[in-house]
Amino acid sequence: MRTASTGPMSRDLDSSAACGRGSISAADHCLRPCPHVRITRPCPPPLPNGTAHDDHHPENHHPDAPARTSAKNAGRQAALVAGALALAMTAQSATTPAAGADPASSGSPEYLVVGASGTSGVTVLKAQGPQLTKVSTAPTKTSFSLALRPHPNGKWVYSAGVASSNIHAWHLTSAGRLVPLAGGGITDAGGPVTGLGFSPDGRYLVATVGSVRTTLVTYRVSSTGGLTPVSRTDQPNPVSALGHPLFTPDGKHVYVPSFVACTMDAYSFSDSGKLTHIGTTQAAGLMPALGQVTPDGKYLYIGNEQSHNINGWRINRNGTLTPIGAPFVGLVPHGMAVTSDSRYAYASMTMGMNVASFRIGRNGTLNTVASTPTGLTSPPARVVLSQDQKWLYVIDVASLTGLTSHVSAYRRLSGSRLAKSGTSADTGLVFTDGDTAFTIRPSA
Repeated sequence: MRTASTGPMSRDLDSSAACGRGSISAADHCLRPCPHVRITRPCPPPLPNGTAHDDHHPENHHPDAPARTSAKNAGRQAALVAGALALAMTAQSATTPAAGADPASSGSPEYLVVGASGTSGVTVLKAQGPQLTKVSTAPTKTSFSLALRPHPNGKWVYSAGVASSNIHAWHLTSAGRLVPLAGGGITDAGGPVTGLGFSPDGRYLVATVGSVRTTLVTYRVSSTGGLTPVSRTDQPNPVSALGHPLFTPDGKHVYVPSFVACTMDAYSFSDSGKLTHIGTTQAAGLMPALGQVTPDGKYLYIGNEQSHNINGWRINRNGTLTPIGAPFVGLVPHGMAVTSDSRYAYASMTMGMNVASFRIGRNGTLNTVASTPTGLTSPPARVVLSQDQKWLYVIDVASLTGLTSHVSAYRRLSGSRLAKSGTSADTGLVFTDGDTAFTIRPSA
């Protein structure tokens, strides 16, 4: 027995067997029993002009963007200069809006919802650009959790219980309050629930259940948020615990990594909620956690905590996976966020004490743009994009100057670079881990 202390928390490793590369059989696995899962992100609208576009890389421009001519560029520059002069002339007599405020936004406020892993609890913070204000905590105490996911309707929030083997459900109000959802959730899932994933249409919830071998349980979601099991599928590897389901945007395929088996499996997803294994089990690095499918459905990425790299795959039309070259290097990558236009990605490097910014190439390669330090007292655990894509919220594992996790806001600059803004907000939660954070604007 040996202990690895380079991840977000110390881990006992039962085997020193290393995972290979490419396709492997179900018998090939590396036992590393430690709780850890993946990353979350809603799909907000495209970036407003100038927020984070890198005109020096035209190959990455959004495919729907119109062609630019030199005349148009000149006209645009003239308009921008005139607008800037007008703004400067009126600024002295106008009331300055709050930093990060978006005048075009309307409807419900935006919230950042964060769940605890070391202790019980869920915290809701109002997110106004760099201003993060704690609003409420969940009235129902959760057990050790590695998954906290919003339903696509923007009304309900579900939390998976690892120790309690259940699923909590709440209604998120426009005021940022979590109210227990009557008839929602599952009191006994039959084993530790380590991951949750909703189908894009919101009709189904897939949960990863089990302490040794993962069973994928599909629940039908009722009009009131209730969950009814309709299908069960075992992972091919008999030792495949600590996975989390990742849907493609069209809802036709699901990918499930295993933290202990160091693998990635692909499944087709039927209209009735049935999962069918497809292709060959893919080898990941050591301790893969918090995967991410790009919003355009072309690529799948996951960070490997103990081999210090990021695996990438191209998603083929039939749902099978093709590796994208050599893994991309990082020091304990732990969770990613991809922009809604699938052009940029961010990864929290926990032991590197930084957030890496990548530009996604045409073939899916991750091209490093920048590395932004988070400070020696704030090892990052998760990165989450704001709904308008202007801000990246970085949640630390636990502040080394205190016991609780804090959140810091970073403004997105041109080419996915970052600049810290404002002061960090205290979540009041002791240790954050897993797929336990997202931004949301509650619907009516």
